[in-house]
Amino acid sequence: MRSFINRTGLFLAALCLWPLAAVADYTLSITPRFSPDVSIKRVTPLADLLGSVLGQPVKINLSPTFDDLEQRMRSGQIDVAFITPTQYPFVSGTMEPVAIIADATDGAKLRGLVITRADSLIHSQNDLKGRSAAIVSEKSAGGYLSQKVALDAINVDTTKDMRLQVVADNKQENVVMSVYLGEADVGFVREDALHVADKYVPPSQIRVVMLGAWLPNWCIVVKRSLVPQAKNQVRAALLGLKADAPTLKALQATAFVPGADADFDVYRKALNVPIPTR
Repeated sequence: MRSFINRTGLFLAALCLWPLAAVADYTLSITPRFSPDVSIKRVTPLADLLGSVLGQPVKINLSPTFDDLEQRMRSGQIDVAFITPTQYPFVSGTMEPVAIIADATDGAKLRGLVITRADSLIHSQNDLKGRSAAIVSEKSAGGYLSQKVALDAINVDTTKDMRLQVVADNKQENVVMSVYLGEADVGFVREDALHVADKYVPPSQIRVVMLGAWLPNWCIVVKRSLVPQAKNQVRAALLGLKADAPTLKALQATAFVPGADADFDVYRKALNVPIPTR
């Protein structure tokens, strides 16, 4: 009798715990490019949307650094994330893209520019070999990789033919300042950041030398181990948003477009990350 009671007690305890596990929150994160309060404002409508379509709470879980977020995605602690395209190749073993963000100006693509001082003797891509270049970072899409891809296509190796200088705090405006002050011959900046330092640098003093390559924009990724139904629900909800949806307004976008793993092979090549066999 005691054995039966013990087994019954264990069964009832397990039964009580099962619903708690079944309704565990999903976790949503965002690349820590912004301050925590800005990040929360940007993804709160997204969390609300996903919670409504998944039928379970979606908890916003921020990371303090890029590396921390990538480690947590690789270890399976994040279910959905809004990340830069340069992060995706490093987490694609555990995450997969379901949508790419788009805006009214450039669609789902971004690109960078090569800039110089207005009085510089550098006038075209043919003048770039042997020059110093201020860049945002070697993992910046618009502040390095877009230009690198374009220059690779004309046989200019940025790591061998140019002298790269990563600017302080990895800020686009510091690239513009570096060029203006003569600390670097040219600068690599994201196209929509060309005028970010206009308060300190007269626009007439900066000239565009060349355009970078178009590359995929930021993306929404989900954990590969999520059930197909959940992935499809997330994808359908994002692709079905209207331009005036609160989710898109908060993310400063106008739409989401379909995204696939192969879209990011251009980043894998630029970052020397192996392209998976498909």
